[in-house]
Formats: sequence, C-alpha cells, structure tokens
Amino acid sequence: MKRLIYTTALTLAIASFNLLAQAKTIKTSEPFIEIVNAVQFPKIVKPSNANIVRQSFSLWIPQTSNKVSQLILNIPPGLDVGKDMAVSDNSHTNLEPNIVVNGNKIVMSFPQPVSPGTTLNVSLNDVNVHGVSNAWDYFVRAKFVGMSTVIPVGVVQFGVY
Repeated sequence: MKRLIYTTALTLAIASFNLLAQAKTIKTSEPFIEIVNAVQFPKIVKPSNANIVRQSFSLWIPQTSNKVSQLILNIPPGLDVGKDMAVSDNSHTNLEPNIVVNGNKIVMSFPQPVSPGTTLNVSLNDVNVHGVSNAWDYFVRAKFVGMSTVIPVGVVQFGVY
C-alpha cells in the first residue's frame, strides 16, 4: 500500500512540473521561387479543337531572392505547346520575354531581370494535348542574375479532369 501511495505522489509531483516543450514559429525568408497555383482550361472554339487547352500558373519570387533573368520549362511528353504565351507581373503588365520553344523545352529570357517580390503569371494559351496522362508535369528551372548555373525551382502539375 505504501508503494502505491509513493508511486502516486511521485507521479503527481512529476506531473505538476510542466515539462512540455513549447514550439515557437521562426519566420525565415525562403530565398527560393514558389509555385503558387496551376490551372488548366479547355479552349474549345469549335468541336475539332477539343484537345487544345490553356494552362496558366504563377511563380512567386521572394524578397530575399536574386533577380530572375530566365525561366526554363520542360514540356511533358504528350503535349505540344504553341507560340501563343504571355508572361505578366503583379500589376498585370506584360513583361514580353523572348520566348523560344525548342523541342520539349521552353526558354523565357527577360529583357529586364524580374525583381524580387514579384509574382510572375505565365499563360500557355495554345497547348495541344495528344497523349494520355493522369497529370502533366512541367519541370521549372530558373537562371538568376549573378549565377551561371540554372537552378531547379519545382514542378508545375496540371491535373486531368
């Protein structure tokens, strides 16, 4: 019986000392581009164009990042991307990059590097779907001012519905 009383007293004593670890949120600025959203819309003008879609996504460039001089997208197999593309910033100003489509790669070179704190809105307005997939994955890479290498940013994924 004494053992039970001592065990209970010891348990209550230990429980009275609140030894819980408290988590504290530390806000750190990520220096990496973040893919914010991705949407796909059918672009049906006439029934023969049922396989043409418009794909749009946004990239947020954080304040702590360097300026972006180039974006490179790898086109997934099963898609053909036409030359009708638009890139705008937060204020919906068209940035008019030099766009080159070479095989399965899209290279967007900006005449003025894109400043940190900007959200880039990219619209691929003429995408021909001729393959079958559960999702279309574009691998995105960026070239920053002052760097000679191209850095992988992430994957833009468009779901099929």
